[in-house]
Amino acid sequence: MVVTLRFGLNRLSMLPLTLSEVVVLGLACFRITHLFTSDTITMPLRAWLVDERIEPDALGRMVQIPIPRPPAWRGVVGTLATCTWCLGVWVAGGLYAGLVYWPQTTGVVTVIAAIAGLGIVVEMFSLYLKVHSFSPTADQLARLKSARDQILGPGK
Repeated sequence: MVVTLRFGLNRLSMLPLTLSEVVVLGLACFRITHLFTSDTITMPLRAWLVDERIEPDALGRMVQIPIPRPPAWRGVVGTLATCTWCLGVWVAGGLYAGLVYWPQTTGVVTVIAAIAGLGIVVEMFSLYLKVHSFSPTADQLARLKSARDQILGPGK
């Protein structure tokens, strides 16, 4: 399957996008936003802007809570840099502007980030399945082993 992306349009157009381009841009926006708001590699940048604390929420899940650092401008920038909803809008705008003014370079960065973003989505789905999948009891495992031994022979 070949997906053709038209990331080289005339700068003067409003850059009408196909559905596949919107999906690729969405995945790229997700990945780049997640890189800055959550990934360990950017923690030193966030630590300069906010104090990140990991605390339990009302349901007992551990969540990361950014506390803005003084002075006020650092707190504002830190809040924007750690808010997925806030930063996502700026990243989306930057990707769109990049496609208008530097389509080749932005196209390459977008595709790479989209592939990485899709990888994260697949990993999150597999972790969800792992947590919410069948966990046999000791009795069930013994019955499964017994049935396997009857079919294949003992110890196989």
